[in-house]
Amino acid sequence: MINAGRMGLSRLAPYGLVLVAVSSGGLSAFAPATHGHWTGHVSNAAVAGVQMLLIVGSSVVVSRRLGVTAVFVVAALVGLAIAEVGNLVVAGAIWATRYGDAEVGAMGGVAGIDSGHNMEGTGERIVWVAGLLFVIAAAVLRKIPVLVAVIGILLSLIPPWLLPGIGITFVLAYLLSDRVTERERLRRAAPVPPSAPHPVT
Repeated sequence: MINAGRMGLSRLAPYGLVLVAVSSGGLSAFAPATHGHWTGHVSNAAVAGVQMLLIVGSSVVVSRRLGVTAVFVVAALVGLAIAEVGNLVVAGAIWATRYGDAEVGAMGGVAGIDSGHNMEGTGERIVWVAGLLFVIAAAVLRKIPVLVAVIGILLSLIPPWLLPGIGITFVLAYLLSDRVTERERLRRAAPVPPSAPHPVT
């Protein structure tokens, strides 16, 4: 009973990656007390950075399962990196100011504002498209079941400035969980070595 419980936890544990990604935006709470438009970009940068770490780490573990879908994972990572830089450029240009969205929107031409927003938007679009294609390709190639694909697509439709690449993270979490299940199945299927005969006394 205890082993079954531990096995269940081992299968569920990978989905904690999704919770980590969702909560990563809270890292902006450690920013200086003066908040404004820039803190939103710090939050976005935190989410993108955490997502890159989660996706890279998970992909390495399940690399054999990814196959050609790894192309879309790499594309999403490139998009996340571009969005990360863009967010940091905007945040750096108006660091620790109280400027709101409307005020920043009127700052056309200020160094870092336009270029940073453009980079952020480009990166997020890449992540959004790559995330959808990754989930669809994984489903078509039967690397994931239909239900996982549907959830992954729905998560991928979340605006990328909120949770970029969250559909990818969810599918990778499933593959990690499935890997645990497969290892347990192989362990149970392995033949039990015969016990050594007791010495005759």
